[in-house]
Amino acid sequence: MRKPYYYYFFAFLLYLPLQAQRYLTDVFANVDLTSNVQYGQAPAVSGVGIPLSLDIYTPQGDNLTNRPLMVLAHGGSFVAGNRTDTYMVAICEYFARKGYVTASISYRLGINFANIGEIDKELTRAAVRAIQDHSAAVRFFYQSARENGNPYGIDTNRIIAGGVSAGSIAAVHSQLFWDESTASPTTQQIVNQLGGINGGNSGAAGFPNRAIGLFEVIGAILDTQMVNTPDVATISFHGTADDVVPYGVGFATFNGAPILQMHGSSVLIQRLQNMGATAEMNTFPGVDHDIFSDPVRTDTIMQRATRFFYREVVNNPSVGTLSLNQETIQLYPNPVQGDVLFLELPEPMSYRLMDVLGKEIQQGKWAAGQQRLDVSQLPKGIYLLQLPRQTHRIIRQ
Repeated sequence: MRKPYYYYFFAFLLYLPLQAQRYLTDVFANVDLTSNVQYGQAPAVSGVGIPLSLDIYTPQGDNLTNRPLMVLAHGGSFVAGNRTDTYMVAICEYFARKGYVTASISYRLGINFANIGEIDKELTRAAVRAIQDHSAAVRFFYQSARENGNPYGIDTNRIIAGGVSAGSIAAVHSQLFWDESTASPTTQQIVNQLGGINGGNSGAAGFPNRAIGLFEVIGAILDTQMVNTPDVATISFHGTADDVVPYGVGFATFNGAPILQMHGSSVLIQRLQNMGATAEMNTFPGVDHDIFSDPVRTDTIMQRATRFFYREVVNNPSVGTLSLNQETIQLYPNPVQGDVLFLELPEPMSYRLMDVLGKEIQQGKWAAGQQRLDVSQLPKGIYLLQLPRQTHRIIRQ
């Protein structure tokens, strides 16, 4: 494994704001830590079930009980790293001092080295396990808010998923990839073997894993065709000379050897922008995978992320209170074999119908109650029905 690339990360903590404003600057001097909270359990590479835990950071002395949440995952090529790594603690404390609730998660690590001849498939399996666990961690917080009295004081309408390196890869797939048919046949097979991209047995089954924001740092997606929704406001940070996770289209490396082709941050953000998403790319020319090694660059990353999430998540007037009924809008039948899709809507809402490339086919506004979507003129395939704060996949057969 490489020398830790976050050695100088603590330097950004020296930043002291001149005027406190919640979620933009430090308004809390201290942070409370709740350690080793179990959010699930899942089988490791060996097949033996292991507990999955996370650490929760909250502003000390805060009286608010409806706060935005960040769920973050560490790096380490899916074989190493820890939720208590220095840079993870620093990120969590940084945003908690501004008023967020933050969580640093552990996820299943390791590959089957007995199958080293198929190291690309083994790393894909490791990534899928991490994706499942990241989704389960988000679901855990939904469950705690819905069933356990919201003990961490979060707003489930303002959740941000994210991570660094391998953790970013897990977060990206957990939020943007949910239509398994858009992956390669090999990836589809691995996903199905492991119980589905949002399935598996990681925990809090039946609860949403939806986030409204994505904090993507030196991450990637297997293929931009696997981006299935434009509804997650995404900010990315990546260096053009990254030799571990590609900045563009290239090979991710393992112990210095090119193993798995991936689409890095630059093409990921371009794909999201083409789909109409709110997506911001921050490029660092000539910078390698050690993106946090420079304190000035680290400070730039954190300040830009702070402003982005304040604008797009915390202070975005279009992010309203989303009821459980809205989250569970029913569409039937789906897949659609006839000419009409029916929806049950709890209130009036606008809609956009798009193809998987983000091209708009139809738009309009529906009243509350049962509504009909005529799909008789659509060719067979997959479509996206975008409603306020959510997107549904429609399969036309």
